[in-house]
Amino acid sequence: MKTLALFLAMIVLAGCASAPRGPESDIRDPMYLRTEQFLPLTFAKIQVALFKHKAACGVAPELVVDADNSSYATIRQELPDAGRRDHPIVVQLILLQDMRVKAQAYSYYAGTEAEIQQIFDAIKTPGVCAS
Repeated sequence: MKTLALFLAMIVLAGCASAPRGPESDIRDPMYLRTEQFLPLTFAKIQVALFKHKAACGVAPELVVDADNSSYATIRQELPDAGRRDHPIVVQLILLQDMRVKAQAYSYYAGTEAEIQQIFDAIKTPGVCAS
C-alpha cells in the first residue's frame, strides 16, 4: 500500500514539474527584457494616467496589481499584429521604498521598441494619442 501511495505521489509531482508555465512567467526572463525605466509615480497615478489615456484615445494597456503582493503590478499590452496576438508586451512594475516605480518591459520579439515606448508615453502623457 505504501509503495502504491509513493508511486502515485511521484506521478503527481512529475506532472507538476513538467507542467508548462504561463506566458507571462515565461516572458519575464532576462533574455526578453527590452528596456527598464524608473517612473516617479505610484501605481494609483499610473492607473489614473492609463484611464485618462483610454478616455482620450480609446485604447490603453491594462494595469493589474498582484493579489499576493501589492508592491508588484503588471501592465499587459497585446501586440497589434494579429499573427502575434498570443505574445504580449508585459511591463513588470515594482513599487520601491522611495515611492518610485521600477518598470521592466518584456517582449518575445526584438523590434518592439515603438510599442513599448507607446506604453510609457500613455503613462507619461496620457492625453496624447499615438498616430
